[in-house]
Amino acid sequence: MKKYITFFGALIITFINVVLVASWLIDVQYKIDETALNQKYQLPLNLKIDYWGTDISLNDYGVVLVDNSDFLVLHKNKRIATEQIVLGELDSICFNHNKVWVVSRQDKLRTTVEVKANHQVIINDNVEKISKDNCISLKDPELISWLKHKNSTFIDLSSLTIILLISLFINLYLIRSFLHNLKSKRADGFIC
Repeated sequence: MKKYITFFGALIITFINVVLVASWLIDVQYKIDETALNQKYQLPLNLKIDYWGTDISLNDYGVVLVDNSDFLVLHKNKRIATEQIVLGELDSICFNHNKVWVVSRQDKLRTTVEVKANHQVIINDNVEKISKDNCISLKDPELISWLKHKNSTFIDLSSLTIILLISLFINLYLIRSFLHNLKSKRADGFIC
């Protein structure tokens, strides 16, 4: 009976180890890509692109614009100034060294919003003056995937590594115990 418990314990721990190794590999790849992606999606005015789904807030905003202290600057369904224009999904961001323009789409309506240095948000009537050189599509699957992963990682890489090593050690111990029990049963069988 003991050998069956040991066998099933080793089997369960092996399955857990496979899941932990997969999570560890995903986190390592994320850490490798994070620097390049931070550089690729870097904005001026201490602004960052983030993803706020239902796991982050009560409102599912999707892609949002936040400041460097993660304060929400711009998101869908936001009313702007006295015009009372409600933004749709944030579609793209264009920027130069001192201005950021956010293009929002709701159905077929397109709204362009300018974010100034003090994070003041205003409607930009001069759409043609937007710098097209530095534009980021907020529908980019790579960006969405990166932002969702960044917000869904619950265990940091060092903690995950420690958990994985402990789990591997327990797994090796259980496998060794199972093999030892198997050998001792065979030895007992030959003696009789």
